[in-house]
Amino acid sequence: MPHVVSADGPQSQDQLDRLSAYAEASMVAGNQCWVQLGHPGRQASPLVNSLPVGPSDIGLGGVQGAVEPLTDAQIIETIERFAFAAGVVKQCGFSGVQLHGAHGYLVSSFLNPLVNSRTDRWGGSLENRARLLLDTLAAMREAVGPDFPVSVKVNSSDFQHGGFSLGDMHRLAGWLDDAGLDLLEISGGN
Repeated sequence: MPHVVSADGPQSQDQLDRLSAYAEASMVAGNQCWVQLGHPGRQASPLVNSLPVGPSDIGLGGVQGAVEPLTDAQIIETIERFAFAAGVVKQCGFSGVQLHGAHGYLVSSFLNPLVNSRTDRWGGSLENRARLLLDTLAAMREAVGPDFPVSVKVNSSDFQHGGFSLGDMHRLAGWLDDAGLDLLEISGGN
């Protein structure tokens, strides 16, 4: 997305210094500043990506062919990139990190059976559709260690008949708790 801070890939010392100054300035007088990491997926601005990516080729409004389905290797790379960015967040002195898994962003799209029509290990059952989120959480936790706060934002429901449901969210919340999540933010919509 344009006009957002990015920590994608190796950071120069100047970039790390600027992020550290941002963290320090935002935590004056005991405030906390958590960084939310997100990937817009199929909602990517054409200014950033002319062909957005997602779990399947289903674009906004259900248009098929409007999105490039991620390969298995690209999914693994995405997980690694989230973990790397989480490590940068910790290194620069922020209070915590949150993975944005709601509102139709990439992680949310994987959870939504109306958008995720994959038949491999990343699609089908809720366990498979949640794999991107759970594997990303595990990689982020490994990158930041056990004592740095990690949060996830997920939908309570997509509010779409046949989409990610409240029952799905309840099951997912249990898995997130088992994975050692520190904070769960529940939102809604797609």
